Amino acid sequence: MKRPVGCAIFTLIGFAWLGFVAFDLFVHTYGDCGNEQLCSQIKDANGGLVLWRGFTVGLLICIGYAVYRRFFEDEDV
Repeated sequence: MKRPVGCAIFTLIGFAWLGFVAFDLFVHTYGDCGNEQLCSQIKDANGGLVLWRGFTVGLLICIGYAVYRRFFEDEDV
């Protein structure tokens, strides 16, 4: 069995990151701009930035987990 503590830590980090991205996306897209076009464009740009940053870091977490599972094995394997 591969190290369950490390796997649990990666899982907790992944869920924490997803929660942060959801909160950050809510903060950046909440509110009403009215008729101001610049405000709407900035809000859309910030939302896109949050999504891409969330995707990138989430992908890095998944790659780190895969590397951890591949190279750190217990002695009974």
